[in-house]
Amino acid sequence: VFVGRLDSDNYQPLLVAPTPSRPDGGVDGLENVVGRATYAEGHLFYVRAGSLFAQRFDIERRELRGDPVRIADDVFQDGPGRAAFDVASGVLAYRTRVPSGVGQLSWLDREGHDVGRVADPDAYANPALSPDGRSVLAGRLRTPAQIVRIDVDRGTATPVAERGSVPAWSPRGERFAFRGGLGGGPMVSIAPADGSSPGGELLGLRANAWPGDWSNDDILVGTAIRAETSSWDLFMVSVRAAGDVRFPV
Repeated sequence: VFVGRLDSDNYQPLLVAPTPSRPDGGVDGLENVVGRATYAEGHLFYVRAGSLFAQRFDIERRELRGDPVRIADDVFQDGPGRAAFDVASGVLAYRTRVPSGVGQLSWLDREGHDVGRVADPDAYANPALSPDGRSVLAGRLRTPAQIVRIDVDRGTATPVAERGSVPAWSPRGERFAFRGGLGGGPMVSIAPADGSSPGGELLGLRANAWPGDWSNDDILVGTAIRAETSSWDLFMVSVRAAGDVRFPV
């Protein structure tokens, strides 16, 4: 995790992952990765090795103060910079890890009460609500993995992409980005949301990458890309260019 100012290109390391112990210099899974960091209430909240910590942060000097306080263990992480917690207005919410298997997608109100179910129970992961609120894209953990589109009103789940995970809707809801596809490898593909091309079309990007949010003009996809140094960098990637066109964030 790095810290800097929005009006400057200078930044400095704030939280550094422990030195990898594998002979090849890699990191096993996400155990040593700092998964997402958020500032609130004078503290920096972050997940490391599956545990959620809070540590005092001097926002003027951009420095951590004192020792970190462990708040919770077994916090869910599923990718670089991705951890299931948030904090605002003195309230902290987080999700713990659960064993792989069947789960139920549900609607919750602002107080956390279950107010409805979405489709039948299945091995879903990374659900994403469509811009119009009428559909949910979710990875279904099968062999091979696939992405399904769930009709919120009917509860039906229709496969729309093969060998994929981590869907991200485009702003217009006509297509989505996802990790994988029939092109093979941990790359990013684009597919229509109606399921007419389940194999998807690989972006010109040739890299180990995770898709995120789209730009409002439907042209760029925010993507975390694995660098040769085993770190992850954030880029905006063009969905129109034939080649590898990326812009650092």
